[in-house]
Amino acid sequence: YLHGYFFYEGGLAAHLAARLLDLPRGVTCYADHQLDDWDLKAVPLQLGSAALVVATSRRIAAEVAALCPAAASRTLVKPNAITTAAFPQAPRPPRAAGEPIRLVTVCRIDPKKGLPVLIEAMAELERQGVPSRLEIVGGTEPGSAAGERSLAELVAAIARHGLLGSVEQLGWRSEREVVAALGRADLFVAPAIETAAGDKDGIPTALLEAMSSGLPVVASAAGSIAEAIEHGVEGLLVAPDDPGALAAAIATLARDRELAHACGERAAATARARFDVAVCEGELAARIRALIRAGG
Repeated sequence: YLHGYFFYEGGLAAHLAARLLDLPRGVTCYADHQLDDWDLKAVPLQLGSAALVVATSRRIAAEVAALCPAAASRTLVKPNAITTAAFPQAPRPPRAAGEPIRLVTVCRIDPKKGLPVLIEAMAELERQGVPSRLEIVGGTEPGSAAGERSLAELVAAIARHGLLGSVEQLGWRSEREVVAALGRADLFVAPAIETAAGDKDGIPTALLEAMSSGLPVVASAAGSIAEAIEHGVEGLLVAPDDPGALAAAIATLARDRELAHACGERAAATARARFDVAVCEGELAARIRALIRAGG
């Protein structure tokens, strides 16, 4: 059995290897099947010949079915799973009256992550008298021109709004350091957008890790994020690419600490009930075992 991820060069190579070796093959779909180069990656061909298609969200499963209706019956919806024990829920340092709300986001620097939107929202919060501080954990992928452009836009936005003292870019960090950053924060923010090329998030792993740690979330309803966050339950959802709405949601949780605490508690419960590896991986393993038995 061969399993590939995405439809890039490695995925196409796995498809060809499976054909040559007469092995069953599976593919996990994220977002690149929607990009404007999908036809060059032979996406319908790969979907049509895959014995198992893993969609990381219900939205992606629907998109895959639209591209290749025959793949629908072979599709398993299995979100990215995390080890919730590695991101334990812990008490947070109290925030004094008037102290800035502590925000954190964990992601690679990439256009679809919408970080300039978050900077615009922070500027709006300052104008409303709701001070905030932000830690950005993550960096650009080596060799990514889009990532480098996103980083330049982010740095320019921080300087333009006079937020150099309010935003700390930590770069890539170890898992232990990510846990520490989540533990210092009051709120996790995921300001994702859909790019002009069609790129958008699934259910970000970092979002699930933040939920596991008991952080309330403010996120945009881009990609598949709304499949993990229900508005008013684990956090607050806003329209993508809307700094004003993002600022208003952050201000709401900054002022209503009881709501923020309740959202954090429910976020931790949701992460453990729906997104832990012990919950998510069993059916995938069973499907792969069945394919191997059938092939042997």
